Amino acid sequence: MGSAAEETTMESFSKAPPPIPQPLMDLFWDLAEIDEAKQLDATAKLVGSLREDFDTANKKGESASAGLEYTLTRLVRGLASNRKGVRWGFGTALTVLLQEFSELKTSKVLLELENHLKIVVPSDIKTIAVGQLTVLMAIVNSGRMATINASHLRAIVDILLKLETEKTYLRAGVHEIFLKMIEQLPSETFQRSLLPLLKGHLTKSLAELDLDGLVLLLKATQFHQKAMESSLKQSIGTGDLLDAKNIDAINKILFQTSTRVLHRGVLDFAVAFQLRPDVFPSFWTAFVQCATKESAWKAKIPFEVIPALLTNVTEPKQLLAILTQPFLFFLLKNSTEVRAAESESLKAMHMAASSALTGILAAIKATKDQTVNAKILNLLLSNEAVEQTSRSWSGFVSGLIHRLDAEQSAKVADKLVGNLKEDTPTRNQVVKVLESILTDKIKTVEDVARFGKLILFFEQEALRSENDASSVGTARGLLKYLGVSTADHHRPSPTLDMADVEKEVSLKVAVLKVLLEKSKDAQSTSTGSKDESNVANADLLKSIAKLPIGPKLKATFELMALATTTLWIRVRPILGQEILAELTDVVAGLIKVGKKLTDETAAGKLSGLLLTLLAVERAVFATVELVFKSLCPFLGEDAVSALFDLVEPAEEEDDGEGQPIDFESSDEEDDDDMSDVEESGVEEEAEVLAVVDRAALEATGAVETEDTTESEPDLDDAAMFKLDDVLSGILRSRKAAKNGGPAANEVDARFRALRLVHLFFSFPHADPLVILPFLRSVIRIANERVPVSQRERQSQMTDLSGKVLQSLKQRRKFDADRIRAGTSREDLAELMGEVIEETGKVQNAVLHRQCVEAVLFVQRVLAVFVGALKKSAAGKAVREIYLPWLERFAGLKTCMFGHLLWNAVFGSLGEHAVVLLPNLVDLIFSEETIVKDRPGQLPTDPDSHYRKYQMIRQVQLCGTVKIIITQSVAKATGTELNELKEFFTKFGQEYVKHLKNVASSDGPLKGKKLLEDITDLARFLILYHRKLDKHAAIKLQPLEELWSLKKLTKSVDQLLGEKLAAKELKAVRKAIQNLKQTLDAQLKLEKVQPDDGAVLVNGDSAEAMKE
Repeated sequence: MGSAAEETTMESFSKAPPPIPQPLMDLFWDLAEIDEAKQLDATAKLVGSLREDFDTANKKGESASAGLEYTLTRLVRGLASNRKGVRWGFGTALTVLLQEFSELKTSKVLLELENHLKIVVPSDIKTIAVGQLTVLMAIVNSGRMATINASHLRAIVDILLKLETEKTYLRAGVHEIFLKMIEQLPSETFQRSLLPLLKGHLTKSLAELDLDGLVLLLKATQFHQKAMESSLKQSIGTGDLLDAKNIDAINKILFQTSTRVLHRGVLDFAVAFQLRPDVFPSFWTAFVQCATKESAWKAKIPFEVIPALLTNVTEPKQLLAILTQPFLFFLLKNSTEVRAAESESLKAMHMAASSALTGILAAIKATKDQTVNAKILNLLLSNEAVEQTSRSWSGFVSGLIHRLDAEQSAKVADKLVGNLKEDTPTRNQVVKVLESILTDKIKTVEDVARFGKLILFFEQEALRSENDASSVGTARGLLKYLGVSTADHHRPSPTLDMADVEKEVSLKVAVLKVLLEKSKDAQSTSTGSKDESNVANADLLKSIAKLPIGPKLKATFELMALATTTLWIRVRPILGQEILAELTDVVAGLIKVGKKLTDETAAGKLSGLLLTLLAVERAVFATVELVFKSLCPFLGEDAVSALFDLVEPAEEEDDGEGQPIDFESSDEEDDDDMSDVEESGVEEEAEVLAVVDRAALEATGAVETEDTTESEPDLDDAAMFKLDDVLSGILRSRKAAKNGGPAANEVDARFRALRLVHLFFSFPHADPLVILPFLRSVIRIANERVPVSQRERQSQMTDLSGKVLQSLKQRRKFDADRIRAGTSREDLAELMGEVIEETGKVQNAVLHRQCVEAVLFVQRVLAVFVGALKKSAAGKAVREIYLPWLERFAGLKTCMFGHLLWNAVFGSLGEHAVVLLPNLVDLIFSEETIVKDRPGQLPTDPDSHYRKYQMIRQVQLCGTVKIIITQSVAKATGTELNELKEFFTKFGQEYVKHLKNVASSDGPLKGKKLLEDITDLARFLILYHRKLDKHAAIKLQPLEELWSLKKLTKSVDQLLGEKLAAKELKAVRKAIQNLKQTLDAQLKLEKVQPDDGAVLVNGDSAEAMKE
C-alpha cells in the first residue's frame, strides 16, 4: 500500500485527463515495481516516447511542454511515497529525464520540490525528507552541476543543510550529495559559490571534524586544491591535508571513532596516502592495528582496501609497503572457506579476503621481481607464520614457491622439513606445501639429488602410516608423485609422447634409488637382522639386469621393482609382498626363456601383472598407469586382448531393462576429472583400513566385538596364522574382482582397464593391426545398455570410450607392407561392416560422431589395399565393400544419425565414391516392396507388402549425393567419369518418371519431403553440370542429351497445377518453382553459354554453383 501522500497524488491526477497517452501512464506502475529490470525498461520506454513526441511536436511548430511537465510533476510527487520501489524507480526515471531534456530547467524542478515535497509535520520527515534527497540526487547525477547558477546552488545547499540537522540517518545521504557536487563543480564555481556555503564543514580544525567531515575535506582538497589552500592554512595550519604532521590526527578520526564498522572513507584515504610514500607507512600501521582487532569491525572494508591499492601499484616497493606481516596474517586468517551456517556479512567478508589474496598473487607475478617474492615468502615461512597456517596459507605459499627456481625451492623445502613439528594442528597444511614442491619442482634427474631431504621426508611419512592411521593422507605424497606425469600436467596432449614417458620413468627410478640407498644405509648402521625387502630387491634387480631385453623396457621393470620393494611393501605390506612375489616369478620365468625372449613377450607378462592391480588405491594405480604407458610400444595383440577381456561387456540378450547412456561430452575434458569421480571416498581410507583390520581381528577371535579398549591385542602364533589366512582371503577376493569376478567394484575395475586401453590407443605408433580387432568392442562398451542403478558409472565408461575412439583421428600414416602382410582386404571389409553395424546402433549425436572415427580409421587402413588396385578393380572393390551396408542402412527404421556416418565415409573416400552414384540413384528412387511374412494373407493383398527402403533414408541419401559430387567429382578420371555420366543419365530418367507418377496419382500427395529433396537435388545437378562445362579435365555431354529437358519441363508444369495447391505443400511447391526457373534458363543456355560470373538464375552467379 502507498502512503496518504501517494494516494492523494493519484486522486488529483485522476480528476483531469493527463496530457500523455494511456500506455505511457501504465509505465508509472512499472516504475513502482521492486524489480530493477522492469524499472529500467519502463524508464527507457517513458523517456524514449517523450523524446519522440517532443521532436515531432517541434517539427510541427507545436508546444510539447505539457507532457514533460506532467511527467516531472508525477515523478516528484510520487517520491512522497514510502514504498522502496517507488523511490528507486521514480528516482532513476527523474535522473534520466533531467539528463535527456535540458528544456526542464533546474528552477522548475526545485519549484516542484517546494510545492509537492513539503515537510508540514514532524511525521513527514521519514518519507518526505527521503523524497527531497532523491530529487536533489537526480539533479546532481543528471550532470547539471557544470552549468548550475549560484541561486540554484544556494537553494540546493540550504535544503541539504536543513536535512542534515533534522535526523542522524539523513546525514549519510546529505554528505553523499555534497561529495558528488564537489566532484562535478568547476573550481571557480566551487570557490565562489559552494565553499562559502560549506564553511561550517570545510574550515574546521582536525580536532573538530568527524568522519564524514574529514572525507568531505579530503575530496575538496583533491578536486579543488588551489581553492582550498588558503582555507586549510587557516583551519589546520598547512595547505596540505596529508602532511606528515596531520597523520596522527587523521588516523585518530579514521580508526578510533566509536563506530561498529570501518568507514568507507578509509578507502579514499588509503589511495590518497599511497601516493605519499613518506606518510603511507604511518597510515598503514594504524589501519592494520585497527583492522586486526576484531572488536573494531564487522565488515569487509579492510579487504576491499587491497584491490583499490593494487590498482595503483607501479613499483615493487609499493607492494612491499602494503604486504606487512601482520596484515598478511590477517588476510590468511580470514580467507577461509565460506560455511553454510555463516551470516551473509561473514560470507561477504571471507570472499573479500580470498579475492584480496588472489589479487596479491597476481600483483606479485606482474612485478616479475624475485626479490618481492622472496621477501613475502620469508614472512610466511617464519616460525610464527607456520604456527598460524591454514588452507589459505598453504595455497598462497605454494603459489609463491611456484615462481622460484629449483635451487631456491629446495632451500624452502629443507627449511620447512627442518622446522616441521610432530602432531601439531598445522602439520597437514605444511605437508600440502611440501607435496606441491615435490610434484612441481622435481622434473629432472639432477633435481632428485637437490631435493633428497624432501624425498626422504615423504618416505618417513609413508613408514609412519603403518602405525599411525592419521598419517595415511600425508603418506600418499610420494605415492602420488611416482604416478604423476609432469608432461601431462603441464602440456596435455591427445597423443602419448614416449619421449616424455621415458623421461618420467628415468626420473622416478632415480627417486626410488635414493630411497633404496637410504634404506641400505639404515640397514648397515643397524645392529638387527637384515631387511628382507632390501635383500629381495637386490636379488630382483640383479635378475632384471640379466633379462635380454632393450634398455627402455628394462627401465620399466626396474621402476616396477623399486616401487614395490622400496615403497609399496612398506606402506601396504600385504599387497607389496604379493606383488613382489608375482613380479619375481615373472622375471624368473622370462629368464628361463633365454635368448628367444622378445620385448613383446616380456611386456605382455608385465602387463598381465598390472591387470591384477586395477583395484588398488588411486595413488598406487597412478604408478601402474605410468608403467603401462612405458609398455605401450612393446604390447602385442595378446596383451591388449587380455586387457579387453576385463573391459568387454558380457554377451547377453537385451531384456529391455537396460538403457543406453545419453550424455554430453567435450573432447578437451581432462582425465583428471574422471579420476576425481572414480576415487570418491579415497580420502577416508584411514578409517576404511581401520575397519578392515578390526574385522580381521574379530574373525580370528583375538579381540571381542564389544571391546572398546585402546590397547593392541597380543596375538599368539595360532592367532597370527589365522589372521594371515583372513587377510589372504580378503586379498584373493579383491584379486578375483580385478580379474572380472563378481564383486562390488567390478565396474570400477572395468573403468580402470578402459583407462589403460585409452593410453594404448593414444600411443601414436601403436600397431594398427593390434587396434583393429577391438574397435567393435569399444563401441559396444560405449553403447552398452545397463540397469538404471549403474547409469552414473556407465556414463563415465561411455565418455571414456568416446575419447578412445576420438584418439583414432590422429592416425593417418601406416606401414603399407606390414598392413598387407598382416591382414587382407576381405578381412578388413568384414571388420568395416561390423564397425558400421555397431555404430548404427548409437542413438547419441556426440558418441555417434566419435564412433564414426572408428569407421574412418578402418577406411584409411583399407585404402592401403584399394589404392593399389587399378581403376576398374578399385571401383568394383568399393561396391563390394560399401554397397551391402548402404542398402541395409537405407532399409533401417532407427538410427537417427546414420546419414552422418555415410556423409563422413563418402567425404573421405575420394574419387572412388563416384562409382557408387548410380547405385545411390537406385536407392533414392526405389519404390520396391517386400511381402510381409503374415500367415493367412495372400501375396496380392496390399497390406502384406512394405517398402524395402525407408523414405526418410532416401531423403537423407540426397544429401549424401551432394557431398560425393562436391568433394569427389573434381578428382574423377577414367572409369569414374563413365560412372558419372551414367549417374546423370539415370537420375534424369528416374526423376521424370517420379514426377509423372506423382502427377498421375490420386488422392493426397505422399512422400512430399522426398519429392522436395529430390527436386532440390535435381536443381543442384543442373547448376553443377554448368560448372563441369568449364572444367578442363571433365567433359560431359550437354544436359539436353543426358536429360530430356523438354519432357522434364512439361512434367514440372503439369505438377505446378492444382496438385500442389494445398497449403501444407508450400515447401514442395517452392522447390519445384525454383527448378522451373532453372530449367527455363538452362534451355536458353544450351545455345548461349555465359562467361564466368554471368548471371544464371535469379541472380545466381557461376560462383553460386560451389554451394
